[in-house]
Amino acid sequence: QSGSKTCGVRIGNSFYSVVSICLVEDRQPIGNRIREHSMPIRAVLFDKDGTLLDYHRTWGPINLAAAEIAANGDDLLADRLLALGGMDRASMMTRPGSLLAAAHTIEIATAWVEAGSPLPLAELAGRLDALFTASATGSVPIGDLDACFSALRTAGLTLGIASSDNEASIRLMLDHLGLA
Repeated sequence: QSGSKTCGVRIGNSFYSVVSICLVEDRQPIGNRIREHSMPIRAVLFDKDGTLLDYHRTWGPINLAAAEIAANGDDLLADRLLALGGMDRASMMTRPGSLLAAAHTIEIATAWVEAGSPLPLAELAGRLDALFTASATGSVPIGDLDACFSALRTAGLTLGIASSDNEASIRLMLDHLGLA
């Protein structure tokens, strides 16, 4: 069952089982899957990158551009910064849990300044944040998110997105994908 994931989420004192049911390809109606749970589901909280978006296709080019900004024209430094961030330039793949996959802009900028970026921390963080926000319009969805979100909203569920990205980039991504 491609894309099927089950997990639990604690909200306040309640525990909710969450299934990323919209990405399952067995064509079982979504409503049937929701009713199968013994505990009522009231909300679904999605992780953005890797769950809603194809991480590598979305972030590979952005991470490359970020390293080039930080390296300020030094290709060898850009390669070192990408490696430090957890990305392989040849494959355009980023390791799960790595700096580029899991850290916030200021954490990435700090690590890259410490590793030799010639840009001052505040300038680099600002330029990376601007790049990351503007790049939200290039987000590559994993599947038909409109159908998924519509079905879940029709079922009366509250939807949310968790990310270390800033709120502006999440809203821009939602607008870009027609999900706002």
